[in-house]
Amino acid sequence: MRKNKGLWQGGLLYGAIGTGFFILAFLAFYFMDRNPVVQARYLDFVMAPALGFLMLRAYREQWNGGLLHFWEGMTMAFFYGLTLGVLGGGFIYIFLQWIDPQVLVEFKQIANEQIMLQKEQFLEQFSEEVFQEQLKANDETTAATMFGDAVVRKALVALLATSFVAIFMRKTEHS
Repeated sequence: MRKNKGLWQGGLLYGAIGTGFFILAFLAFYFMDRNPVVQARYLDFVMAPALGFLMLRAYREQWNGGLLHFWEGMTMAFFYGLTLGVLGGGFIYIFLQWIDPQVLVEFKQIANEQIMLQKEQFLEQFSEEVFQEQLKANDETTAATMFGDAVVRKALVALLATSFVAIFMRKTEHS
């Protein structure tokens, strides 16, 4: 029986690398005077699958002798998603709480504008009361709320994307 090295270490390493890329992109948007919270939300959908693929490929080819079982991919995906979520969310919290709280105020304004633009569609599907609750919830958004949102979004996207990649990359002794 072979010993599986690098399962959690690879997940932590690539999660940290992904967080580094996220922070660089976030700061680039910030210094370009674009709201980084709005812009960076979509990075997870591109970055997580790409880094997940590279992580699984490195594990399979460099650490595991050309073999990759689905459960190994899932284990790495778990640690990758958790690391990416917690570190990325932590950065967002620190940035919005202490570095530049005005970014959160601008984010809420942008979100309110989007809600108001879709008011008629919203009211057709829901009631005025639900619409007002949505506006109120948006106004009550805090740095801690954004932390929780980032952790869940980043972790789920990374876990799902990497799991999907693992299905196609798996290679066992019997394959």
